[in-house]
Amino acid sequence: MTSQLRTAVLLLAVMLVVLLATALLYWGGLGGGFMLDDGPNIVQAWRRHENLESVLYTITHNGSGLLGRSISMLSFVLSGLQYGLDAWGYKYHNLMLHLLTGVLLFHLLQGLLLRMDSVPDQKRALLVAGFAATLWLLHPLQVSTVLYVVQRMAQLASFFTVLALLAWLKARTHLDDRLRWLVFGWFLFPLCMLLAALSKESGALVPLFVLAIEVFIFRTSIAQIRESRALQALLLLFVLLPLLLGAVALLLQFETLTNYSSRTFTLGERLLTQVHVLFFYVRLILLPRIGEMGLFHDDFPVTTSFDGSTALLLVILLLVLVLAWRLRKSLPVVAFGLSWFLIAHLMESTIFPLELVFEHRNYLAMLGLLLIPADLLLRCASPRPVLAGMSIVVVLFAVLTHMRSNEWGQRELFHLMAVIDHPGSPRALNNYVNVLIGRGEYQKVMEQLDRQVVLNPFEPGARMHILIVRCEQEERQQALLDESNDLLGRYPASVYAQNALQLLVQFSVDGRCPALTIDDVARLLDTALAFPGNQANGQTQAALMRLRGLCALGKGFYAQAYAWFMMAYELSGSAELLTELMKYQLDVQRFSDADETLALLEQRNAERFGLEQYQVTLAQRMLLEARERTASAAPQADTTPPVVEGSAP
Repeated sequence: MTSQLRTAVLLLAVMLVVLLATALLYWGGLGGGFMLDDGPNIVQAWRRHENLESVLYTITHNGSGLLGRSISMLSFVLSGLQYGLDAWGYKYHNLMLHLLTGVLLFHLLQGLLLRMDSVPDQKRALLVAGFAATLWLLHPLQVSTVLYVVQRMAQLASFFTVLALLAWLKARTHLDDRLRWLVFGWFLFPLCMLLAALSKESGALVPLFVLAIEVFIFRTSIAQIRESRALQALLLLFVLLPLLLGAVALLLQFETLTNYSSRTFTLGERLLTQVHVLFFYVRLILLPRIGEMGLFHDDFPVTTSFDGSTALLLVILLLVLVLAWRLRKSLPVVAFGLSWFLIAHLMESTIFPLELVFEHRNYLAMLGLLLIPADLLLRCASPRPVLAGMSIVVVLFAVLTHMRSNEWGQRELFHLMAVIDHPGSPRALNNYVNVLIGRGEYQKVMEQLDRQVVLNPFEPGARMHILIVRCEQEERQQALLDESNDLLGRYPASVYAQNALQLLVQFSVDGRCPALTIDDVARLLDTALAFPGNQANGQTQAALMRLRGLCALGKGFYAQAYAWFMMAYELSGSAELLTELMKYQLDVQRFSDADETLALLEQRNAERFGLEQYQVTLAQRMLLEARERTASAAPQADTTPPVVEGSAP
């Protein structure tokens, strides 16, 4: 056996061991069930996929991103076809994707490292790439991406980003080979870049990663670009043009894309806070502690002013940028790693009105920071300390990942630990309350909800949650109603508040709250509808209008309900609202109105090139079934010949 073959066999064996170890570490966490955004993105969007219409509708109607995230939704459809609504199967597919992405990252790093030094060192490139990829696969921070089903969106965006960069690397190093240049540069690279963006918007950062590769890996100069028409074409069409179009779109839609009406912090406060958030991420990556990790980071303090600590961190951040540029020749791996981390955070840690902190935003970003110690460690002259250090880090990461994975695999333990690790998180507390409700421990429920009110004094959802828990009591909770109404008039209606309003509408209409009337809930909704921040957010306003329409239906005011639903439709353009309205119209046998709603739905379908066909078919089926029920319930004509008295029978 030749030396090269032995190296290849050893490499394959090590890779298989790492992949198997990663799978085993995660296995205990696969049974943890769905949580948070899994509901609206997977459970509520899941359909039985009995035909192409339902599949097409599912993959084209995700509202969590500007581009629809259709590739991610398609992957959820495929998981659903195999596992239904069993969360285990979705998490299993996430784990397999994580392993595959780790293999691709290893190959990408190996290819990049070979081109960083003037004299390529195959062995060293293999060791650095392998160690960095192993740390990435085993890092405990990855648990909240791999085992949080909906974050397959982040995984797929990362997967296709790595594939796109591998294709770019192949095309870039074979510009003289016309076939490879066409296949990798003009077909695979743009295809993977498109798939990355359609998985999650962070996939649109691929052109910036390419620029980092050109600057820090190939050290491309203007003169080199001028000498190669092939490189000019690739850079112009697939890197510079997408960046230019993105910049123009951002400028033209800046107010829409930076609409903070649904947030309790401003654009300026978010930017100041993200300076602290970035260094928090760095600490979690380089010095991981389970107690600081978690799914719920809504307790992270908002930075409201440019104080001394913010100024210091901003100076350090600027120095890091300068350092990355200065080290591009002497320590290219360090420079490239820093740029990789910062580029990966450009979309989710800057101006857009997203929540402040989520661990999954580091899924691909952490590779940059993990690459730096891997490279520096393997520059040491003595092999024994290096091997010992690498082994200690790998074992530590494995132990922490195993602990986190087991925690994620047990729902009640997960939510209990979330409250312990993040006692100031309203979201962690709210989810723990739901666990206690499931157990029937209502005294503890009220204790935790009272804590929720103290922790989050400006959140009306907490007060309304108490109203829901006390719904069966006949004593009227006027103080809670007044407090909820006051807060709805002063702060944006959060998701928590909207969910609470939805339940209050449902319970009051069904008569499940003796001391709470439909008029009480309608008053809360009217207050929320009048709040300027909610009026500036079309989706929030439409959701509130729909609930107001349900209140009108509950009181038997059909005309008012119809008006509310139509206003909600005009704001949101949601075909599902029309289908829901039609259902209520058929319930009260307003067939002519239902026909008009169906016509409007068909018009909406035509405007969207058939993407609403699933809703059209559903509405047509409902209308047909309602007419058949009405016809069968009508009295039948008596066909027996009349008997005239005195005649023969």
